[in-house]
Amino acid sequence: MKNRRVRISGAYVFVLLLAAAVGLAWIFPDPGARGGWLHTGVSTRVAVFLIFVMQGLSLPTQEVRKGLVQYRLHMAIQVFIFVFIPALVYGALVLSWRLFPYDLYMGFLFLAAVPTTISTSIVFTTEAGGATAVALFNASLSNVLGVFLVPLWVSLQVSQKTPIPPLGTLIFEIMLIILLPFALGQVVRIWVKPWADAHKREMSKASMVLILLIVYAAFCNSVKSDIWRSLKTHEISLAFVSTLVLLLLVMLAGRLWWRTAGYEKANGIAFFFSATQKAISTGVPMAYAIFESSQISVALVILPLLFYHPLQLLMGSFIVGRLSRR
Repeated sequence: MKNRRVRISGAYVFVLLLAAAVGLAWIFPDPGARGGWLHTGVSTRVAVFLIFVMQGLSLPTQEVRKGLVQYRLHMAIQVFIFVFIPALVYGALVLSWRLFPYDLYMGFLFLAAVPTTISTSIVFTTEAGGATAVALFNASLSNVLGVFLVPLWVSLQVSQKTPIPPLGTLIFEIMLIILLPFALGQVVRIWVKPWADAHKREMSKASMVLILLIVYAAFCNSVKSDIWRSLKTHEISLAFVSTLVLLLLVMLAGRLWWRTAGYEKANGIAFFFSATQKAISTGVPMAYAIFESSQISVALVILPLLFYHPLQLLMGSFIVGRLSRR
């Protein structure tokens, strides 16, 4: 019980730091904007590289292999992440697209296809008494599949009036910024496994700091370009409420899927937390790779994800408590 409090409280601290990073960008946008002394055009790319090297270092490969045998469960989780949630969001936006500016509209479509978290889904699954090997396998698989499926989904949805790089270019770039450093981390782990396991918490904290830098840079550029002046307060509020409703619907659907499929408790818990979470550490770098060269604001694209992330931590920690007491 004590360890769970420490982990969850750490997640809450990260939520507060995310809000602080956004606030800092509003007050001091110059350092993180293009041409600022932080040189975020280079530093954010280095940050992304280091994040995925550390994820590769910290991921126990043998535990992932244990989950290979349950292919039907894995298929169900990936279908939920990359088919059900995008279909749900697309259907909702068909009915409500006039309510959102185009950049926010694309933000919700982007959020729909973002893969699951590597850290939070595993922690929640473990603490609730679920099958950790299943969560590990699907966290890894969804982030690999996301390299190909997220740019494909976005390229199918983006307006022809808003050009983005060709699909092949996007996939290649995302492979370089996500798969290459992740694979490098996995290879290095072969020789430094004891050290990597002993410093997993430190690498997690370092990744959080690097994510804060990336978020800060995105909002600095949006503040300097005056993109927020075109947004009304009720549009931001509506985006937050819509994200909350989406999360509740996704979690309700995940629970119904679990019960309908008849998974045993451990596998059901792994399904629920693997299928309903969204990874800010993967989503933000992907958004940069896809939208940075377009006229779409990266800050507005990642805004629904920035809302979804703390909400999933709050809801997830509450659900973990309930499941662990049963």
